[in-house]
Parts: sequence; structure tokens; C-alpha cells
Amino acid sequence: MNIRIATEEDIAHLVQLHGERDETHYRGFIKEMSRGESVLLIAEENSAVIGQVGLRYYGIRHINHPVMIDLRVSQHLQGQGIGTELIGVCEHLAAVRGFNIIGITVNPTLNARARRLYERLGYIPINKQAYMDGQVYGQENWVIDMAKRIQPII
Repeated sequence: MNIRIATEEDIAHLVQLHGERDETHYRGFIKEMSRGESVLLIAEENSAVIGQVGLRYYGIRHINHPVMIDLRVSQHLQGQGIGTELIGVCEHLAAVRGFNIIGITVNPTLNARARRLYERLGYIPINKQAYMDGQVYGQENWVIDMAKRIQPII
């Protein structure tokens, strides 16, 4: 498996992997990367995109520390450490920039498996009450924020 920074050439594969995101979302991410605000990583095996994660260095909405978004792994490959590796790369990238905290948002009800992974990796809930974060597959997406302390690399 190889983890690398996504390019515009990867957008069609990312749309296919993610399902509910369109090309506009990924083109926006590419623009953010050119400004140094974020990074979009993909995991690939045999030239096939099998996972993705975005890292916004300056947070989203009410979160002002680096936060991972849209962590996805091909369904048939989940549980094989791909998500853990993507998270590890994000943690390293945030630490290299001098940050001492990193976060992720998760739906604790519909994505309990992901929440267990994040907890196993040292992430703790910041808020106890879920809040509505938008729509996923046409349904309200209620999430909690989780965070982890990391050691800055300066």
C-alpha cells in the first residue's frame, strides 16, 4: 500500500470511493492544498484508490485545530489497518507543522466502528452531545468531535 497526496487526476476515483461527494468538493480541496491550508491523502494499492482522508490544518466551523475529514476506506478492505495508517500520516503532518492537537468528527451512532477505532488510537470526545453536521445520503448526520494530543515536531 502507498499513501500519497491526491492530485486532480485522482478526483474521479475519490468520487467513486466516497459516494456522497462530488467533484466540486475535491476540486475545492485541491485549491486549499495549493494555499497550504489542507492536504488530501489517498491510499492506493496496485494503482487503485482504496482509501482517503482530508486534513484541514486550521480546522472547520467551530474547531480551530487541525481536523481530519472524510476518512474513507473501501468497504471490502476495512479492518486491515488502512484507516489507521491514513490517520497516522495526518498526525505526523500536523506535528511537523508544530500543532499539538488533532481532531476528527464522527457519527457515534451510525459509525460506531470508526468511533471505536479513534478511541483505540487515543482520540477522546470533546463534546458529549451530538450536533447536526449536515446531510449524508439524504439523512441528517449527527456527530461528535474527538481530539488527540500529539507531540509537535519542530
